Amino acid sequence: MFACAVLAVLFTGKLISGNGTAPPSLGDSHLESGYGSFSMARKNYASQKQAGGNISAADAQKYEKVATIGQSTQDYDADRARVDSLISSSGALTQYEQQQGLSGHRTLQLGIGVPPSQFDTFIADARKIAKVTFLAIVKTDKTNEYRQLRAKKETLEKTRKAFADMAASGGSVDERLKVQAQLTEVEEKLQDLGVTLGDFNTENEFCTVKLTLAEAGLPVSPSLLSRAFHALVWTIEYFLLLAFGFVLAALAAWLAMLALGGLVKAWTQIASE
Repeated sequence: MFACAVLAVLFTGKLISGNGTAPPSLGDSHLESGYGSFSMARKNYASQKQAGGNISAADAQKYEKVATIGQSTQDYDADRARVDSLISSSGALTQYEQQQGLSGHRTLQLGIGVPPSQFDTFIADARKIAKVTFLAIVKTDKTNEYRQLRAKKETLEKTRKAFADMAASGGSVDERLKVQAQLTEVEEKLQDLGVTLGDFNTENEFCTVKLTLAEAGLPVSPSLLSRAFHALVWTIEYFLLLAFGFVLAALAAWLAMLALGGLVKAWTQIASE
């Protein structure tokens, strides 16, 4: 009867307090896919749009700022709409977008070009949209890279002039065709280089935000049957531990009584002699 009473008390107490298992996490499994792991072109159209393409700062410092934000949301559609609204109101532009996953486990990755003047404000407002699980801001100096591009452009322009002079100096048809082919190749390199330098000249800084919005399902409480099962397992485990402890305590008491009885008997014999 006593054992049954102990079992009943343990089981009832555990069932009421909970089975000790944590509720499901808020979609952490698909958040671990890597924040900011997607790549995109550095060209910041938002900076170009704001500057109007007329700013030239050849000797100014050039740098790039990239903010990586990871967010978890239980209201994916509403928060996605808030992100789009923030992009529009900030004068930013979406340069990369990827959606994956089914309802309840959707993930959105956005690469956003942000006007430099709106960068800090954009980050602060974006952090208010959903639960922020990751945030990193990296600033990298690009001045040396820009100067190397300018030097390369100057070299190509000299090469183009040399080929143009060779083409104008005459020669056989075969020679002129070879020079023209080389001249065309140099012209193509100059065009590509001009686009890259145009990016730098448009603005002294490139500001980009890589935002990952991951849908997290609501935590589901375990059913009564599941709670009862876990409570029963826990009760049996702890009851066996208590019973084992009680047996050890009884054995220790019995051995202590035997030892004490032996000491008393020996003392009595010594006293009688």
